[in-house]
Amino acid sequence: MFHAHEKDNKRNHLIEKALIPMNKDTNLLKELTAGTKDVEWISKNYPALQKKYPKHFIAVKDQQVIIAHKNLVILINTLKKKFGSASEFLIDFVPDENYTLVV
Repeated sequence: MFHAHEKDNKRNHLIEKALIPMNKDTNLLKELTAGTKDVEWISKNYPALQKKYPKHFIAVKDQQVIIAHKNLVILINTLKKKFGSASEFLIDFVPDENYTLVV
């Protein structure tokens, strides 16, 4: 026979187990939304980025440049060293202002 508090503990445990996948989905959605905001931020600020970081790779997170470097490998290794991974950052190349895209 269960006591009332044991039933509550069991029910709470089951609820927590059911919420774990939802929390993962919520976290994934937050990450995707943050990444989208970073893409929009880069696009909106591209002329200023071209002036400040010409011919550089930039690592962006939360709508700010975290690291910039001319060498992609060094940029990625620096991110790994400082943050443990480069996967949480949006990495883009910023050409100089004279860059022309030929399609």
